[in-house]
Amino acid sequence: VDPAALEMRVRNFANFREKAVGEPAVKFNPDTKKPQSEWFDYTTPEVGIETDDEALWTSVLREFEKETYGEVTVVKHEIVPEISLEDLKTITSRIVQFKTRMSRNSNREHNVRLACSMINGSVLMPGEEFSMNDTTGERTKAKGFREASIILGGNQLVPGVAGGVCQVSGTLFNAAAMADLEITERHHHSFELSYLKRGRDATVNYGTADLKFVNNKDYPVYISMYTVGRDVYAAIFGVPIPDGGSISLYVKTNQTIPAKGPIYVKDSEVPAGSPPVRVKGHTGIRCTTYKIYKDKNGKTIKTVEMFKDFYRPYDEELHVNPADYEAYKNQGVQP
Repeated sequence: VDPAALEMRVRNFANFREKAVGEPAVKFNPDTKKPQSEWFDYTTPEVGIETDDEALWTSVLREFEKETYGEVTVVKHEIVPEISLEDLKTITSRIVQFKTRMSRNSNREHNVRLACSMINGSVLMPGEEFSMNDTTGERTKAKGFREASIILGGNQLVPGVAGGVCQVSGTLFNAAAMADLEITERHHHSFELSYLKRGRDATVNYGTADLKFVNNKDYPVYISMYTVGRDVYAAIFGVPIPDGGSISLYVKTNQTIPAKGPIYVKDSEVPAGSPPVRVKGHTGIRCTTYKIYKDKNGKTIKTVEMFKDFYRPYDEELHVNPADYEAYKNQGVQP
């Protein structure tokens, strides 16, 4: 008997019993109608099987040579997944959640909700950079954004498309910083805001100002943004701060510069003969933002400087028609 004709069938018999290892997988689905514990769907890991076709064929040949023709055993080895389900759940823990409060304005609230929905569910792989402008794209009426107050000229609030979106970027900035992600681009507003005080805001303007940060971890980072009533939430999931620690932000005010005025300003938009239009002044501020690293007991481990901000002072202004300017300025006529 020549067993050579059996070799391929014997080897295939071993190889067909191999099974690829099934590493656990995760799918991020931050549905705010469900509790956060149900935002991740996990695939159970499966042990793989590796067989040795060479060892099986050697055993078969030996049986022929000995003319015993008994049973032979398929040598196989189990391959254990590198990551357990418990490990996967650990690296998808909530690192931080941060919230701000919206003012009452239906268009503004709509814009905030829309921008949050565009960011919600974002996954940032190790080394990948998040860009708010890239994530939402240009924020236009065609995408559903409405007119609400935006800052014009540094000190005026005027209607503009997508007003309110900076609250989304500011909320996300705080969460990203407290999750110890690397902030690569951030801009402050021209004056201090009500929903986020000095040193903690982050303005965006498509094409000129963005909020960017890098996932500096070894595992993915998962981002959720949503609203509940007038509260705006940013939650970041991934590898927890080591040893049960936490990070908070602290802002030190270095200088305040009082606003002056009022001063009269020519403004052709104001009808002739009308009373002056008052534009509120804003105090100038110099401040420094720090990250405070704490251990699990709340004890400060280290303090790291993040940004030095300068909000320039804006004098209070009284806008008048150019035809009325001299009368107000030279004759001391008061509104």
